[in-house]
Amino acid sequence: MSEISLFDFQGYQIRHVGTADEPEWVGADVVAVLRPEAEARDRTTYLKGILSEWKGRKKVPTLGGPQEMTTVYEPGLYALIARSNSPLAIPFQKWVYEEVLPSIRETGSYGVTEKPSILDINRANKRIESLHGKSAARRHYWEAMSKYYPGLAGDEPVDEPQLKSPQSSGQPSDVKFKEIDLSVQSFVEKRLKLLSVHPEVSEPKVSRQQMIDWYVEYCHQHDMRPVGFSHFIHQLKALTPRHFRPRRRCRVGETTKRDRSGKLVKMPAHWVCIELANYQSSLRLTNRSF
Repeated sequence: MSEISLFDFQGYQIRHVGTADEPEWVGADVVAVLRPEAEARDRTTYLKGILSEWKGRKKVPTLGGPQEMTTVYEPGLYALIARSNSPLAIPFQKWVYEEVLPSIRETGSYGVTEKPSILDINRANKRIESLHGKSAARRHYWEAMSKYYPGLAGDEPVDEPQLKSPQSSGQPSDVKFKEIDLSVQSFVEKRLKLLSVHPEVSEPKVSRQQMIDWYVEYCHQHDMRPVGFSHFIHQLKALTPRHFRPRRRCRVGETTKRDRSGKLVKMPAHWVCIELANYQSSLRLTNRSF
């Protein structure tokens, strides 16, 4: 079975299964770059026109076990590039010719030391999901986030995590999602500290609707697709299940609470105090708690 080196080109994952003397790539991965309109099941059809001596067959490890796949050698790679009308064809050819091949021939592998942005990881994750499914995508983004953004990686994904609907019970949440969207993770990192301040208390607070508005605005600014509002709230809670929890719910009428200086202050009944230990602050959320 062939040893794999994984290359990343603008979010596309390309598997190299060759050697320094004879570079070789998984053909379907190359077609995904040069024929982005082709569906995953149709990509191998674009390899039929390549000369037989320019392509091969190799067993490649996958999540479902080793699978025999069509590969292309260097001449076959350039033949696919020449037949492509994609705007990525020329940049892809320059990248292969000027960076990848010299590195493979010199060291036997190709490595990129530049830290990818969260948006780059998100784009690569979508490509992997379209090729290999959600389980592979979950594993990919967890490994990438653990390496480059360990504070946002969360727990290592498991095969069959339980999915429960969070309840406003006042207890710490044990909700586990099959996938935390990277747009939510990025939003937590960049925007969660930007809180407004309630005029009657000295602690930071933000309304639930304001949080959603910020999230949607953030996604639009960074070319990300926002998740549904209820999923956003649930995922936001699931990111820090031990620290992001309701502390108590106010009863009807006004009540009091001690601020940081120990002074008793009045608090309207519809505010709910939420503790977020990661930022050593508390949020006060209108309408209902997360």
